Amino acid sequence: MNDFKKLAIPKKERLEVQLTDGTEEHNILYIITSLATIKGAEIFKNFRLYSVGSAGELNLLEKRDGDPYFDKLKGTEYE
Repeated sequence: MNDFKKLAIPKKERLEVQLTDGTEEHNILYIITSLATIKGAEIFKNFRLYSVGSAGELNLLEKRDGDPYFDKLKGTEYE
């Protein structure tokens, strides 16, 4: 029996990256989403890093404008 958990990505955000634990089960530990804003002819992206709980719940850890490099991931295998 499959025990899949559904991730509820916040409305208007797009899933960019899933960071897994490297096991056979490929448990998702973090996700990175983006939210695009269009101003005139320019597109701006805001990236968000979430931790993923055991039931699939998301916890916002950090927001970044312009680039998806997060302080919370420094020193980890995901840096």
